[in-house]
Amino acid sequence: MWTIIKRFFHQKKKYKLTPKIMKNKVIIGFNVILAFAIVLLFLLHFKSKSNCSKSATKTANKEAVAINHSFPLAYINSDTVLFKYALYHKLKNELQTKQSRLEADYSRKMKQLETDYYQYQEKAQKNLLTRSEMQQQEMSFQQRQQELGVLNQKLTAELGQDEQAMQKQLYDSVKLVTDEYNEEFKYQIIFNSATSVSIITAVKSLDITEEIVKRLNDRYKK
Repeated sequence: MWTIIKRFFHQKKKYKLTPKIMKNKVIIGFNVILAFAIVLLFLLHFKSKSNCSKSATKTANKEAVAINHSFPLAYINSDTVLFKYALYHKLKNELQTKQSRLEADYSRKMKQLETDYYQYQEKAQKNLLTRSEMQQQEMSFQQRQQELGVLNQKLTAELGQDEQAMQKQLYDSVKLVTDEYNEEFKYQIIFNSATSVSIITAVKSLDITEEIVKRLNDRYKK
């Protein structure tokens, strides 16, 4: 009988809610979405020109200098945009607060199970329980352990869905403001220069990050 009891308690899982809501994870997910949209736009624009011949090497530099006049480009750094965007910090704090609350509630239930088990174990050692009572309580502990496992999975999934919704809300907001900005300045393509995107270098004068940040925060304050 004690072998069964000890095996149950020693093998019970130590659950911990996941995922941890970290800034880098949100930024990476946001950048992947934004990068995909940029690449798709770039491919669609040049599809009609795929059969054109390459420019002569001796004129390449001149064309590179003139390209921003005939094909205006700009870029933003989405890492910087999020870091300076008030809505991002509001949503991130709300998500972290919710995660802390759920983890605290889960931890309380787990500790209660442990406390109840130790009390049961103490009574059993003192022969204060009948064999039937011991069997019933063992079954109860196993059921409660399983219920905690299901709860852990449910809460983890809920937090994951909340994080995805947060990423979408941020992306939609940045995309909307960037589109409105581009209606005024008529860029052909606006790239993302964040660290997770393959843009090695760019002319600083093409950086419109601060303009986008200002418009985002002005819109958020309204």
